[in-house]
Amino acid sequence: MAGARGLRRRGPRWAFGLAAVPLLLWLLWPAVPLPKVPPAADTPFGWGADRTLAELERSFLAARGASHAENASGFSALLAEGRSALAGLRSDPNAALAESERVTFGLGALAAADGELLRPFQAYVERVRSEVRGVLRGADDETFRRAYRVLQGGRMALEEALVQRGAESLPGLQLLGAPALETPYAEVRGVRVHSGDIALSRGAAPTSALIARGSDYPGSFSHAALVHVDGATGEVTVIESLIERGVVQTPAEEYLSDPKRRILLLRLRPEALPDPQAPHRAAERLLRRARAERIPYDFAMDWQDDSALFCSEVPYQAYRSEGVDLWSFKSPMSSPGLGAWLSSLGARHLTTLVPAALEFDHQLVPVAEWRRTEALLSTRYDDATLDALLERADAGLRLEVPRYLLPLARLAKAYSAAAGAAGLPPLVPDGMSPEEALRVVVLNRRFFSPVRAALEARADAEATARGYRLPYWALTRLARECVQRAHLDAT
Repeated sequence: MAGARGLRRRGPRWAFGLAAVPLLLWLLWPAVPLPKVPPAADTPFGWGADRTLAELERSFLAARGASHAENASGFSALLAEGRSALAGLRSDPNAALAESERVTFGLGALAAADGELLRPFQAYVERVRSEVRGVLRGADDETFRRAYRVLQGGRMALEEALVQRGAESLPGLQLLGAPALETPYAEVRGVRVHSGDIALSRGAAPTSALIARGSDYPGSFSHAALVHVDGATGEVTVIESLIERGVVQTPAEEYLSDPKRRILLLRLRPEALPDPQAPHRAAERLLRRARAERIPYDFAMDWQDDSALFCSEVPYQAYRSEGVDLWSFKSPMSSPGLGAWLSSLGARHLTTLVPAALEFDHQLVPVAEWRRTEALLSTRYDDATLDALLERADAGLRLEVPRYLLPLARLAKAYSAAAGAAGLPPLVPDGMSPEEALRVVVLNRRFFSPVRAALEARADAEATARGYRLPYWALTRLARECVQRAHLDAT
């Protein structure tokens, strides 16, 4: 009995001691201030085509009410103009690119209204993308901007048509006719994959939208990985760097079964290689390193230092060892709001290797694309939400840390250090501070989730009333309204 009374007397003291730990962490662990963002040296890309986009919507509506014969006739006429424009790419690339952009969006409006035109439109888009990549080598800023409008615009126009026509309008796998290499290869889900191929993908997390959209030239991919094929066994391994774990080796089937909204497989052109086995050696060397040592994730996004690697650095550093400089275009992030957000999440290099930019590297050709057509609508909601939030960030919205949550975040960080040492998954990734982890929570739960939910509800209601899905330009306008209604503040 006396022992029990003693325990009862000591119990509150122990409880008080435990409760004091978060308070001490809060008081004694100084808050990390938001880093200062250097002034922007570039100007982010802008479409500046609201009037043109409104006219395209009217063309789409007119085509919905026309017969297939009428739409096919207009499609054929535009197709002839597009082929004529492509013929002038070498002599006057800027004029040819401007004309190609006009034709691509015009054809897209017809294909969105008439499902029988989808396949010829897809074929045209891929032909344009193949030929336009040829003008990117050594392109000046103006030519690059125009090429981006055609390349990214063609993807947007095709996916706009897919959203309007429905999930089963085109097959989920598109083979793109890339040349075979002399490196080891294996068949993966109907695609011949070579050692050294590069996989771009898009995830479903809010941070995936930030990575895909967060540069001067917004794109469609948020992750990059490198493929290794064992020449003896044919085993296919995907080498990638994950925020939670750093560099890992993932079996191909496991990589493909993980939920992804799209995957684009890229391959080095044979003429871009120092020798035929360079891609395999690049993948082999990095795989050996990943098996021999732990390579942490690089939150600073320092692509010139290979001691830690973020996702794009995996293929970049592997090929760099073979004398191949990928990412011929290093993406600047000149928007002040974007720069402030990325810096507050740990990034220190705001001109870097953005995964989506690799799609525009002239040294690479597309092999195949897996596209989850039914997920395109969700991706559009994510992108429009993020685009609208970044506009608000430019106006001063910051990812400030809620100070009352700091003790819990610091406890989670302390636990994560112990968990990592024991081989357990951490709550806060190694290399990320408690404040940075909390800012991710603010971005996901305070900013992104409520705006996206409101956008989806309003856009679905609009689609029901109109009888068709909102085009992306109208979706972004609606997302701005949702951001305003959310009354977001820094905390």
